[in-house]
Amino acid sequence: IDLLFCGGVTESNLHALAEMQQDVVAYKLYLAETGGLYISEERLPEALKAVEATFRPAVIHCEDQRIIEKRKQELMKKGEARESLVEIYSELRPEEAELSAVRNVLASTVVSGSAAINIAHVSVYETVDLIERYQNIHCEATPHHLFFTKEDVMAKKAFLKTNPPVRTEENRLRLLAAFRGGKIDFLATDHAPHTKEEKAGDMLTAPAGVPQLDTYGNIVSWLLVECNVHPTLIAQVCSYNPARFLGLHDRGRIEVGKRAHLTILDVQKRTTIRSDQLYTKCGWSPFEGYEFPGTVRHTICHGIVASEYGEVF
Repeated sequence: IDLLFCGGVTESNLHALAEMQQDVVAYKLYLAETGGLYISEERLPEALKAVEATFRPAVIHCEDQRIIEKRKQELMKKGEARESLVEIYSELRPEEAELSAVRNVLASTVVSGSAAINIAHVSVYETVDLIERYQNIHCEATPHHLFFTKEDVMAKKAFLKTNPPVRTEENRLRLLAAFRGGKIDFLATDHAPHTKEEKAGDMLTAPAGVPQLDTYGNIVSWLLVECNVHPTLIAQVCSYNPARFLGLHDRGRIEVGKRAHLTILDVQKRTTIRSDQLYTKCGWSPFEGYEFPGTVRHTICHGIVASEYGEVF
């Protein structure tokens, strides 16, 4: 495969973004504290201007850190037991935190200019409505936000802890409807290969995020067969749209002269996800035990067939 990088943006390295311009295809900004990466609301317009100067797009994690901190303080005052954190985790990072951060991004684009922006891993369907009027603002959905709900977190606990969290069934269905209607530009894994040992902690100490690379084709088959997503839309959100957004004009469509990066699906081979069939180093998946209507038959990279039904050549 081709491995391409995003450049991490912090308040202390805005002056250095141009130096990594040739090494990255985009820049990643976090409006909530994530592993030392954080951009405050006040510095966001400046950060977006610095990104725009590189002629690279921006990918933004949208959760308002102030709202998260306020909600944590409220729950601490209530004396919520650690055992109840599984149930209330979505309240720790509520829908309003995402919506507030998205509004801040939209307000900042008026000040900063016209840099292409992707709102990463949308978890609230209302976010899609907010950005619909802005031509340079795009958004992505993840398999876990389209498939799981906070009821599933009760069973899987920290193994389904993600930021932003998965939400209600009603929200999931509306997000799926927006995806089916072509209102979401990308289907992104948000792959986070934390180990089983790390995820076995409680909701406060375990890291957020789930592995997704091995099961992407299975999810796409589910979208095609069971969710009635049109194949042309799948080609757009999985290939053409991301290639265009990242400025990768040598791929993304099946045309003479483009790179022959292709995935061939078999949507008639029902497959149950099992850990012993996964290649990801962490060795587990939130989709273990679920049956999907199809799977990847072939992965083709640079015109070379690299796998068949999960067997890598």
